[in-house]
Amino acid sequence: MRPADKEKTEALANNIRMHVPECFVVDYEYLSELQTAISSRQTVELQYKNSKQEISRRYIEPIGLNFYALAWHLVAWCNLRREYRDFKVARIISMKTTQRPFSKEHHISLSDYLKNISALFEKGLT
Repeated sequence: MRPADKEKTEALANNIRMHVPECFVVDYEYLSELQTAISSRQTVELQYKNSKQEISRRYIEPIGLNFYALAWHLVAWCNLRREYRDFKVARIISMKTTQRPFSKEHHISLSDYLKNISALFEKGLT
Protein backbone atom coordinates (compact mmCIF):
# COMPACT_ATOMS: atom_id res chain seq x y z
CA MET A 1 0.00 0.00 0.00
CA ARG A 2 1.30 3.45 -0.85
CA PRO A 3 2.22 5.60 2.17
CA ALA A 4 -0.51 8.17 1.36
CA ASP A 5 -3.18 5.44 1.16
CA LYS A 6 -1.91 3.88 4.36
CA GLU A 7 -2.21 7.23 6.19
CA LYS A 8 -5.79 7.70 4.93
CA THR A 9 -6.74 4.16 5.99
CA GLU A 10 -5.23 4.67 9.45
CA ALA A 11 -7.04 8.02 9.80
CA LEU A 12 -10.34 6.37 8.94
CA ALA A 13 -9.71 3.45 11.29
CA ASN A 14 -9.04 5.87 14.13
CA ASN A 15 -12.15 7.95 13.39
CA ILE A 16 -14.89 5.43 12.73
CA ARG A 17 -16.66 3.68 15.58
CA MET A 18 -19.65 1.40 15.73
CA HIS A 19 -21.71 1.06 18.89
CA VAL A 20 -24.07 -1.88 18.89
CA PRO A 21 -26.73 -2.28 21.59
CA GLU A 22 -26.11 -5.36 23.74
CA CYS A 23 -29.27 -7.03 22.45
CA PHE A 24 -27.71 -7.08 18.97
CA VAL A 25 -24.34 -8.52 19.96
CA VAL A 26 -23.72 -11.62 17.88
CA ASP A 27 -22.95 -14.80 19.80
CA TYR A 28 -20.12 -16.69 18.10
CA GLU A 29 -19.51 -19.28 20.82
CA TYR A 30 -20.70 -22.34 18.87
CA LEU A 31 -20.20 -21.29 15.24
CA SER A 32 -16.89 -23.06 14.71
CA GLU A 33 -18.14 -26.34 16.19
CA LEU A 34 -21.32 -26.12 14.13
CA GLN A 35 -19.35 -25.52 10.93
CA THR A 36 -17.29 -28.63 11.67
CA ALA A 37 -20.43 -30.70 12.33
CA ILE A 38 -22.01 -29.46 9.07
CA SER A 39 -18.95 -30.26 6.95
CA SER A 40 -18.35 -33.65 8.59
CA ARG A 41 -22.08 -34.55 8.63
CA GLN A 42 -22.08 -35.38 12.34
CA THR A 43 -25.06 -35.38 14.69
CA VAL A 44 -25.04 -32.76 17.44
CA GLU A 45 -26.67 -32.86 20.85
CA LEU A 46 -28.09 -29.50 21.94
CA GLN A 47 -29.56 -28.15 25.10
CA TYR A 48 -31.74 -25.35 23.72
CA LYS A 49 -33.94 -22.63 25.19
CA ASN A 50 -36.80 -21.59 22.89
CA SER A 51 -38.49 -18.17 22.72
CA LYS A 52 -40.85 -19.23 25.54
CA GLN A 53 -37.82 -19.94 27.76
CA GLU A 54 -38.53 -23.71 27.65
CA ILE A 55 -35.42 -25.88 27.71
CA SER A 56 -35.17 -29.08 25.70
CA ARG A 57 -32.50 -31.55 24.67
CA ARG A 58 -32.30 -32.17 20.93
CA TYR A 59 -30.32 -34.41 18.64
CA ILE A 60 -29.95 -32.61 15.35
CA GLU A 61 -28.31 -33.02 11.96
CA PRO A 62 -27.07 -29.52 11.02
CA ILE A 63 -27.29 -28.55 7.36
CA GLY A 64 -26.38 -24.86 7.43
CA LEU A 65 -25.93 -21.52 9.15
CA ASN A 66 -27.73 -18.36 8.11
CA PHE A 67 -27.38 -14.82 9.45
CA TYR A 68 -30.62 -12.85 9.44
CA ALA A 69 -32.58 -10.59 11.79
CA LEU A 70 -29.26 -9.60 13.39
CA ALA A 71 -28.58 -13.16 14.62
CA TRP A 72 -27.04 -16.44 13.52
CA HIS A 73 -29.52 -19.26 12.92
CA LEU A 74 -28.77 -22.95 12.55
CA VAL A 75 -30.92 -24.93 10.15
CA ALA A 76 -30.99 -28.60 11.05
CA TRP A 77 -32.96 -31.81 10.87
CA CYS A 78 -34.43 -32.27 14.35
CA ASN A 79 -34.76 -35.91 15.35
CA LEU A 80 -37.29 -35.01 18.06
CA ARG A 81 -39.68 -33.11 15.76
CA ARG A 82 -38.85 -35.17 12.64
CA GLU A 83 -38.58 -32.04 10.50
CA TYR A 84 -36.19 -29.24 9.60
CA ARG A 85 -36.01 -26.55 12.26
CA ASP A 86 -34.44 -23.13 12.67
CA PHE A 87 -32.44 -22.79 15.90
CA LYS A 88 -31.21 -19.36 16.99
CA VAL A 89 -27.56 -19.93 17.89
CA ALA A 90 -27.70 -17.45 20.80
CA ARG A 91 -30.31 -19.70 22.48
CA ILE A 92 -28.05 -22.74 22.56
CA ILE A 93 -27.23 -23.44 26.20
CA SER A 94 -24.78 -26.25 25.51
CA MET A 95 -23.80 -28.48 22.64
CA LYS A 96 -21.56 -31.37 21.82
CA THR A 97 -20.77 -33.27 18.69
CA THR A 98 -21.75 -36.90 19.11
CA GLN A 99 -19.23 -38.26 16.57
CA ARG A 100 -22.18 -40.15 15.01
CA PRO A 101 -22.86 -39.69 11.30
CA PHE A 102 -26.22 -38.37 10.13
CA SER A 103 -28.99 -40.96 10.28
CA LYS A 104 -30.87 -39.32 7.39
CA GLU A 105 -28.96 -40.01 4.20
CA HIS A 106 -30.17 -37.11 2.06
CA HIS A 107 -30.88 -33.62 3.38
CA ILE A 108 -32.31 -30.59 1.68
CA SER A 109 -29.68 -27.97 0.85
CA LEU A 110 -29.65 -24.77 2.87
CA SER A 111 -30.49 -22.81 -0.29
CA ASP A 112 -33.54 -24.95 -1.00
CA TYR A 113 -34.68 -24.75 2.62
CA LEU A 114 -34.47 -20.94 2.52
CA LYS A 115 -36.34 -20.81 -0.80
CA ASN A 116 -39.13 -22.98 0.65
CA ILE A 117 -39.41 -20.82 3.78
CA SER A 118 -39.49 -17.65 1.66
CA ALA A 119 -42.28 -19.11 -0.47
CA LEU A 120 -44.31 -19.97 2.65
CA PHE A 121 -43.92 -16.42 4.00
CA GLU A 122 -45.01 -14.96 0.67
CA LYS A 123 -48.13 -17.15 0.72
CA GLY A 124 -48.80 -16.29 4.38
CA LEU A 125 -48.59 -19.94 5.48
CA THR A 126 -46.28 -19.45 8.46
